[in-house]
Amino acid sequence: MVKLSGRWMYPFTIRIPLFPMAKDVTDDEVQAHMKPVLESLSFAPRTDILKRLMEQKREEREKKASRHIQFLKNVYLHPWLTVTEHYASLGLGSKTGTRVKADLLRWKWVEEIPIATGRRGKQPIILSLTDIGLEKLRESGIQARRRGKGGAKSLWWAHKLAEIYEEKGYQTKIEGFAEGKATVDLELIDPEGRRIAIEIQMSTDHAMENIIKCLKAGYDEVIIASEEDTILRGIEEKAESCLGSEARARVKYKLLKEVLNG
Repeated sequence: MVKLSGRWMYPFTIRIPLFPMAKDVTDDEVQAHMKPVLESLSFAPRTDILKRLMEQKREEREKKASRHIQFLKNVYLHPWLTVTEHYASLGLGSKTGTRVKADLLRWKWVEEIPIATGRRGKQPIILSLTDIGLEKLRESGIQARRRGKGGAKSLWWAHKLAEIYEEKGYQTKIEGFAEGKATVDLELIDPEGRRIAIEIQMSTDHAMENIIKCLKAGYDEVIIASEEDTILRGIEEKAESCLGSEARARVKYKLLKEVLNG
């Protein structure tokens, strides 16, 4: 087995026939004997080998870069997928996927976002693009835009809640329409035909605006859902002072983990 460090990337085998040699033979005699044999052998100049190795390394770098951009694009287009779901959708094994993700985190192209489901065991983790990651996508020709604060997490919850309500016989639509705009995180139609809007709030920002839009759009019920009870209480207190009794009766407040585990 032969390995030429820095000359040939892969080890290879050779076979050396047994050849009797007198102990008092000189180097010159060996060279004279081997000269016609060596001249009969074909060989590739080292410069050609190095050129081929450089081309192989370049192709590997390009393939690796393409894999990173594809992963980045998948995070942008499907931000609700968990890390392992990204691996599966891209056809990456756990080892390769983990290595690509580690690179993206080290380069600060993405950031990890844990989801607090309230369930026992390992919590799901999703990925969100950073400003650097968005710029890298744009450089690759993809017109990527920044999503709002908590956008990836809200989408994960919207897809998960949609699964739960569909199992109960509801029709669901993620990012339903209110007043002609895609402002409803999740739209439901229950088995009796009632239209329900679910707004997922990661903060109190724009909460009243969302409630009023949904009420004006004619939803029979508006559910404000959040990971944190303090956010729900803050929104509810604001709604108490801004809405009439009839409108207040159409608005419900729920913790996301209770909806998920209920």
